[in-house]
Amino acid sequence: MCVRDKNGLTEAEYVAKYKQTQYPSSYMTADNVVLVRDGEKKLILLIKRGNHPCLGKWALPGGFVEPDENVFDAAKRELFEETGIDREPQLELGVQSEPDRDPRYWIITDVFMTVFDRSELPDFEAGDDAADAALFEAELNDEGDGLYSLTLRHGDEIIGAKVRCDINKVGQTTAVFAKQLESDGLAFDHAEPITKALILS
Repeated sequence: MCVRDKNGLTEAEYVAKYKQTQYPSSYMTADNVVLVRDGEKKLILLIKRGNHPCLGKWALPGGFVEPDENVFDAAKRELFEETGIDREPQLELGVQSEPDRDPRYWIITDVFMTVFDRSELPDFEAGDDAADAALFEAELNDEGDGLYSLTLRHGDEIIGAKVRCDINKVGQTTAVFAKQLESDGLAFDHAEPITKALILS
């Protein structure tokens, strides 16, 4: 049976005529929050960006999804390429999709989390387009009314951010919706998924 739409087109005919310019184009990336438990401390693995945009700022390991892979595989590949850690993500933290989150164009990212105990963390080093890689001690303070202050420390380097969060619980599931208000030293909107990871871990 040949199914036709209101314009008399089959699916094959519709797809052949479809114009990709009908809607704004976006690009897909995958990012990784690597959270390391060290006793009472929580550490976050960051890479220093070696290219524009956000050159010299610290960021989550990640990058563009290749045409032949899904976002999960891209996250795993990018983590290995930028840090040397070969591990599959354990949890999907969610999508970051604000149209102005990247100065180049509309880039949507899917963020994943992997958790290690400090003693089990593999050796890592900066690779690909990362200029450096380091563990930052993370401190998250609840300021009330959904406002959180995030502080990341590595040696003398201190990064600060303010993030507003809505936390919803449905049964055994907790969902965190975060909005970065300000950030000093972190690339893009990466304070949002880091804050989510710290709340959920």
